[in-house]
Amino acid sequence: MEIIYKSKKLQGLCQDIHQATKAFNSKVAEKLISAINYIESAESLMDVRNYPPFHFHQLKHDKKEYCSIYLGKKLGYRLLIIPLLNGKPATPEEIFSSSAIEIKIIKIEEVSNHYE
Repeated sequence: MEIIYKSKKLQGLCQDIHQATKAFNSKVAEKLISAINYIESAESLMDVRNYPPFHFHQLKHDKKEYCSIYLGKKLGYRLLIIPLLNGKPATPEEIFSSSAIEIKIIKIEEVSNHYE
């Protein structure tokens, strides 16, 4: 899959273990880099969506345009992403149906601690 980042700073955090360790801690940094590697090697969103440790799901309320990928449930950190289809955010119907196999690009919006 192709990954687009919201900012250069976010891209650095997601691709450089040293930057990630400074911003978070070593466990979160390792999980983050591992998740990015998995996403990059995935064929489509279907692979990401069906990978159980990610606990892939759509958010609700004011963040309903985002999907979430856990970076370890006990760590509390997650990636907020927007799956893109034909250059536009994919609809929930596209994300959670067999159309997910056509989604080959995601935009990473943020790495956040779910409990803060």
